[in-house]
Amino acid sequence: MRAERYVSTYFEAIGAADTGSAQRQVSDLLEAGLQLDWIVTNVILPAQQLVGEAWENDTWNVAREHAATGISEQIIAVLGATQQELPCAKHLVAACVEHEQHSLPLRATATLLRGAGHRLTFLGASVPVADLRRYVTQVRPDAVLLSCMLAARVPDAERAIRALRGLTTRIIVGGPGFGPEGVWASRFRGEVTAARDATEVTRLLELPPPAQPFDPLGQPRPVCELDAERIRARRDDLLEHGMAVLGPLSRADDLFALFLSDSLGHLVDTLVAAVHLDNPAAFVEYLRWLRRVASRRGIPSAQLDQVLRSWSGQLKGMPKARRVIGAALKDAAPADT
Repeated sequence: MRAERYVSTYFEAIGAADTGSAQRQVSDLLEAGLQLDWIVTNVILPAQQLVGEAWENDTWNVAREHAATGISEQIIAVLGATQQELPCAKHLVAACVEHEQHSLPLRATATLLRGAGHRLTFLGASVPVADLRRYVTQVRPDAVLLSCMLAARVPDAERAIRALRGLTTRIIVGGPGFGPEGVWASRFRGEVTAARDATEVTRLLELPPPAQPFDPLGQPRPVCELDAERIRARRDDLLEHGMAVLGPLSRADDLFALFLSDSLGHLVDTLVAAVHLDNPAAFVEYLRWLRRVASRRGIPSAQLDQVLRSWSGQLKGMPKARRVIGAALKDAAPADT
């Protein structure tokens, strides 16, 4: 297909950190009559998928992945700036939830929405909840778009949602962090709607706003959320213990040790999220991914299992956490024959 050829050449350009070549390719496509949404959806984003796979497969390091992603984000931002908003445009504020650093997917969505005539204010990665609330209070947009790429950030997303109650007509969330079809957003019973892409966002904006009022704050916190906070408070201890369990691996070269520390940190954060949601699925799915990534870097799954068992022992007074860890260990166990 034609798109595959464009993806390949664009991927080569960003892989070589050749900003000029990548920009020329996009300009050529525009001059050839291809629409902005087609270029973003069929060329830039698929190329970024290849970037992610290159890092996962350990063929690219973090620096190269960041360089390539930075080029794509720059190009998408420039494309967005060329779009004209309609006179009756709705004002949308787009932000990644606090601690969520992956901003390119939201940047792409914002650019596509600008292309549809909307007025977009893009706040970028990891917007602190207090700052987001203050900004939304000042500008009172028609909708706030929240992006969450990792399930580990769902508790942060929920803090943002609670902080925004009553300040905007609609809150729309997106990103794989909210689970398949945005399932974790359903916890808010209609206050929040999930969208897969810019087209769905546009469709939602055409619907009447949620009829029910926002629930008042101050309701009792579920036990699972309180348990999650207890685990979060022990994050440093769990991370230190996990690195100790990995033994010689954790004392390898600095870059490898940093990968291990970051990976275990994300694993603790995802455990917190799974307990917060009272559902092991988020933790099980993330651990499947981590096993694949770790195995390509020479880390056996059995050693990750040892870390999980050690954490389970440390969390004896937290049955919900042990249930989540048990589900992950069971998922990793070979099927009986």
